[in-house]
Amino acid sequence: MPYEYTCISVFLSVAVLISAAFANNLQCNTNGDYQIIPKADCMGFYICVWGSPVEMPPCPAGTRFSATVNACVHKGSDLDDCIPDSGVTATPVTTTGPLSVEERCAMFGGIIAHPTECQAYYNCSVWYQYIPRLLEQHMVECPYPQLFNADSEQCEHFENVTCGSRKEFKDACDYRQNQCAAAHCIPCNVRFGNCVGKPDGLAPHEAKLWSPFYVVCYKERAVEHNRCPQDAGGRTQLFHPVLIQCVPLEMIPQKYGGSMPA
Repeated sequence: MPYEYTCISVFLSVAVLISAAFANNLQCNTNGDYQIIPKADCMGFYICVWGSPVEMPPCPAGTRFSATVNACVHKGSDLDDCIPDSGVTATPVTTTGPLSVEERCAMFGGIIAHPTECQAYYNCSVWYQYIPRLLEQHMVECPYPQLFNADSEQCEHFENVTCGSRKEFKDACDYRQNQCAAAHCIPCNVRFGNCVGKPDGLAPHEAKLWSPFYVVCYKERAVEHNRCPQDAGGRTQLFHPVLIQCVPLEMIPQKYGGSMPA
């Protein structure tokens, strides 16, 4: 091998070893904060994510990294505060707090579980030009009563999901998409029955008592919204909230729209 190529090969090997040594010496905390560590030569920076250093692309030609503004700035400008260090000692860590959803989407993409709500998640490939009311940028919500499985990264039947510390909503009206986001909206409790605190099986629709409408409860979720059928004679039946069944008008008190005497 020619001498000049041997020298270049040795030089690159040494550079790689120095870079690896620098990365190994980085002091990242382990509390999940997003940290920025400028490179010793001012030509770029590392980020610490979950306690591990990740090397970012180098600054463009003619720029250097500024620890003051945490960005690449023009060399020699008022913001150029870098003093190159020939050693491999890590420079002080700048902590900017936990990564925001926007930052995580920009750096890593993918799907992110909502930190506090088990029915919601963030899909970095979803971008709203106009963010829907009650939602956030990139936020998606599972259809009621499904929950988001952080392991499979998809919405699943609520019995198959372990929410951990995330809030597990049982009432359909706690799902953001079911809440009224504008005027002239039919209230959620009229559109959806509530089974929280009720046993499995049939239950009255609280906003539609003494009507043909009722709900089917399962594990405190309203899994079905049904209407009483007509009787054999084609006459209307109403759902009796005490008897918990559909009955003919003869069994409904007159004050509730039936024909049974008071």
